[in-house]
Amino acid sequence: MFEDSSMVDTYFLFFPRRTCECDEVLKKKGLLAPEKVGFINMNIIPYEEDLLSLEVNDSFYQSFKHEDLEFSSQTYDAITRIEKVYGVIKYKFAKGRNSYKILDKLIKDHM
Repeated sequence: MFEDSSMVDTYFLFFPRRTCECDEVLKKKGLLAPEKVGFINMNIIPYEEDLLSLEVNDSFYQSFKHEDLEFSSQTYDAITRIEKVYGVIKYKFAKGRNSYKILDKLIKDHM
Protein backbone atom coordinates (compact mmCIF):
# COMPACT_ATOMS: atom_id res chain seq x y z
CA MET A 1 0.00 0.00 0.00
CA PHE A 2 2.50 2.60 1.21
CA GLU A 3 6.18 2.29 0.58
CA ASP A 4 7.09 4.29 3.68
CA SER A 5 4.97 2.97 6.56
CA SER A 6 6.20 5.73 8.89
CA MET A 7 3.94 8.16 7.00
CA VAL A 8 0.78 6.28 8.01
CA ASP A 9 -0.96 7.66 11.11
CA THR A 10 -3.49 5.23 12.58
CA TYR A 11 -6.27 5.86 15.10
CA PHE A 12 -8.64 3.27 16.60
CA LEU A 13 -12.21 3.90 17.74
CA PHE A 14 -14.01 0.95 19.33
CA PHE A 15 -17.78 0.71 19.40
CA PRO A 16 -19.81 -0.41 21.38
CA ARG A 17 -16.93 -1.05 23.80
CA ARG A 18 -13.19 -1.57 24.06
CA THR A 19 -12.06 -4.97 25.33
CA CYS A 20 -8.91 -6.29 26.99
CA GLU A 21 -8.36 -8.58 23.99
CA CYS A 22 -8.22 -5.58 21.65
CA ASP A 23 -5.67 -3.88 23.89
CA GLU A 24 -3.51 -7.02 23.98
CA VAL A 25 -3.43 -7.28 20.17
CA LEU A 26 -2.61 -3.59 19.78
CA LYS A 27 0.11 -3.87 22.43
CA LYS A 28 1.71 -6.86 20.65
CA LYS A 29 1.74 -4.88 17.39
CA GLY A 30 3.16 -1.81 19.12
CA LEU A 31 0.07 0.28 18.33
CA LEU A 32 -1.32 0.84 21.83
CA ALA A 33 -1.00 4.60 22.31
CA PRO A 34 -3.58 6.22 24.64
CA GLU A 35 -3.93 9.29 22.43
CA LYS A 36 -4.73 7.12 19.38
CA VAL A 37 -7.12 4.59 20.91
CA GLY A 38 -10.64 5.57 21.93
CA PHE A 39 -14.03 4.01 22.43
CA ILE A 40 -17.68 4.88 22.62
CA ASN A 41 -19.18 2.88 25.46
CA MET A 42 -22.84 2.19 24.76
CA ASN A 43 -23.67 -0.41 27.40
CA ILE A 44 -25.85 1.70 29.73
CA ILE A 45 -29.29 2.25 28.25
CA PRO A 46 -31.74 4.61 30.01
CA TYR A 47 -35.28 3.20 29.88
CA GLU A 48 -36.93 5.68 32.22
CA GLU A 49 -35.89 8.62 34.35
CA ASP A 50 -34.90 6.35 37.23
CA LEU A 51 -34.19 3.05 35.40
CA LEU A 52 -30.95 2.14 33.62
CA SER A 53 -30.07 -1.16 31.96
CA LEU A 54 -26.55 -2.58 31.65
CA GLU A 55 -26.42 -4.26 28.23
CA VAL A 56 -23.60 -6.78 27.87
CA ASN A 57 -23.86 -9.59 25.31
CA ASP A 58 -23.04 -13.15 26.47
CA SER A 59 -21.54 -11.78 29.68
CA PHE A 60 -23.02 -14.26 32.14
CA TYR A 61 -22.16 -17.24 29.97
CA GLN A 62 -18.56 -16.08 29.48
CA SER A 63 -18.20 -15.13 33.14
CA PHE A 64 -19.42 -18.39 34.64
CA LYS A 65 -18.55 -20.96 31.98
CA HIS A 66 -15.11 -19.69 31.01
CA GLU A 67 -14.28 -17.64 34.13
CA ASP A 68 -13.91 -14.51 32.00
CA LEU A 69 -13.72 -11.34 34.11
CA GLU A 70 -14.74 -8.95 31.31
CA PHE A 71 -18.25 -8.69 32.79
CA SER A 72 -16.84 -7.58 36.15
CA SER A 73 -14.71 -4.95 34.45
CA GLN A 74 -17.65 -3.64 32.43
CA THR A 75 -19.87 -3.53 35.53
CA TYR A 76 -17.21 -1.60 37.46
CA ASP A 77 -16.79 0.86 34.57
CA ALA A 78 -20.57 1.36 34.29
CA ILE A 79 -20.94 2.09 38.02
CA THR A 80 -18.06 4.57 38.00
CA ARG A 81 -19.56 6.36 34.97
CA ILE A 82 -22.94 6.57 36.71
CA GLU A 83 -21.24 8.01 39.81
CA LYS A 84 -19.43 10.61 37.71
CA VAL A 85 -22.73 11.80 36.26
CA TYR A 86 -25.05 11.53 39.29
CA GLY A 87 -22.65 11.60 42.24
CA VAL A 88 -21.40 8.91 44.59
CA ILE A 89 -23.92 6.18 45.37
CA LYS A 90 -24.38 6.32 49.14
CA TYR A 91 -25.41 2.72 49.82
CA LYS A 92 -23.93 -0.13 47.81
CA PHE A 93 -24.65 -3.80 48.38
CA ALA A 94 -23.07 -6.92 46.89
CA LYS A 95 -24.12 -10.54 46.72
CA GLY A 96 -21.70 -13.12 45.40
CA ARG A 97 -17.94 -13.44 45.07
CA ASN A 98 -17.55 -11.36 41.90
CA SER A 99 -19.90 -8.66 43.20
CA TYR A 100 -17.85 -8.32 46.39
CA LYS A 101 -14.69 -7.85 44.32
CA ILE A 102 -16.35 -5.06 42.33
CA LEU A 103 -17.65 -3.44 45.52
CA ASP A 104 -14.22 -3.60 47.20
CA LYS A 105 -12.65 -1.92 44.19
CA LEU A 106 -15.31 0.83 44.22
CA ILE A 107 -14.81 1.44 47.95
CA LYS A 108 -11.01 1.63 47.54
CA ASP A 109 -11.46 4.20 44.76
CA HIS A 110 -13.40 6.48 47.12
CA MET A 111 -10.83 6.34 49.93
